[in-house]
Amino acid sequence: QKGYGKYLKLSDLTAGRLSMEALLGLTSKRAGDWFKEELRILKGCDFLMNTIINLCESETDLNDEGQLNKIDRTLRVVENVTFMNEENQKYIITYKSGLFIETCIKLIKFCKNSVITSLDSASFLSTLLSVLRIFTNLTSESASGCLAIGSFSGVFDLLLEMVFELPSFIVPDSRFELLILLLCLCINLVEFCDVIRESFVKRNAMFQRLIDIFIERTNEAQKTEQQADDLLESHENQTLTEAMQDSLLNQVLAKSGKHMEHCIIAACVCLLIGCGIKENRKAMDVVKEQLPEASFDSMVDVLIKLKEFAHLADIMTPSGVKRVEKILAVFTSLNTSSINCENSLLSSDATFDDSSFIKTDDDVL
Repeated sequence: QKGYGKYLKLSDLTAGRLSMEALLGLTSKRAGDWFKEELRILKGCDFLMNTIINLCESETDLNDEGQLNKIDRTLRVVENVTFMNEENQKYIITYKSGLFIETCIKLIKFCKNSVITSLDSASFLSTLLSVLRIFTNLTSESASGCLAIGSFSGVFDLLLEMVFELPSFIVPDSRFELLILLLCLCINLVEFCDVIRESFVKRNAMFQRLIDIFIERTNEAQKTEQQADDLLESHENQTLTEAMQDSLLNQVLAKSGKHMEHCIIAACVCLLIGCGIKENRKAMDVVKEQLPEASFDSMVDVLIKLKEFAHLADIMTPSGVKRVEKILAVFTSLNTSSINCENSLLSSDATFDDSSFIKTDDDVL
C-alpha cells in the first residue's frame, strides 16, 4: 500500500495491468535513443497516448485520485520519450491529427481550474507540470511543434493567464518551475507563430502586466541580494563555530538561490517581450514608455546577468545563449539610436533560428 502500488487492485491484477505498471516505471529522461525508438516503432507511444486520451474523456475520472495519478505517470513517460528525440516529437504532434495535443490542452484547462478551486491541489499541479514539460519538449527548437500547439485557439492566452494567476495558488517551492515552463512556452509560440506574435504586440495591457512582473522580480532580486550582504556583514567580526559557519552558509545559499530565481524569471519576461516586439517599432515604443525611466537599461542589465550566470552554471543551451545575445542587441540598440535599431532589426542576425532557451533536464529544474 505504499508508493504507486496503493492504486492497484490486488483482486483485479492481470498481465496487462502489470505490464502497464512496468512501462510507467520507465521514467528516466536519459533512457537510450534505442529505447525511445523501439517504443515508437512497437506502438508503445500509441498505447501511452491512447491511455491519456481515454482517461481524459470524463471529468469524473480526472477527479479520481488514482486515475489522475495514472494520467500523471503516463504523461511523464511521454515526456521522457520526447526529450531530445525529434522523431518521437513529430510522431506525437501529428498523432490522430493532433488529438493528443488537443487532449493535453483540455487537461491543462482542467488542472488550472482545479489548482485554483481545490483545497488539495498537489496532484493537479503535478499533472499540469507534466503536460507543460511535454509541450516544452515539443516546442524546443521546433517550428513545427510551435505551430501545431499554437494553432489551437486560445492556447497562448491560457498560458499567459496561468503566468498571472496561478503562482498565488500554489506552494512557493513550485512557483519557479511553473513560471519558467510557462514563460518558455510563450517565448517559443511568439517566436514561431506569426498570428500569435501579431496579436501579442497589439495588446498594450498585456505588456504592462508582464512589465509589472519584471519590475517586481528585479526588485525582489535586489532585496534578496542586499539581505545576503547584510547577513555576511553582520557576522564579519564574529568568531564562528563550525556549526555557526554551516548555518550562515546555508542561509546565504538560500538567499542566493532566491536571487537567481528572481533574475531568471525577470530575464524570461524580457525575452518574451523582446521576441514579440523585435520587428515592430510601434510596440517597442509602447514598451519603452512603460519601463522605469522609459529606458531598456533595466532589461539589458538583467539579460547580461543571465548570460554571465548561464556561462558559470551551464543552465542554458548554446542556442539559448545566442537568443539572449540577439535580444540584448535589440534592446541595446533601442537605447542608442533609432537608426541603429532599425539596422539591427533588418539584419539577419536579429532573427532566431531556434526556440531553445533554458535547459529543463534533471540538472536544472
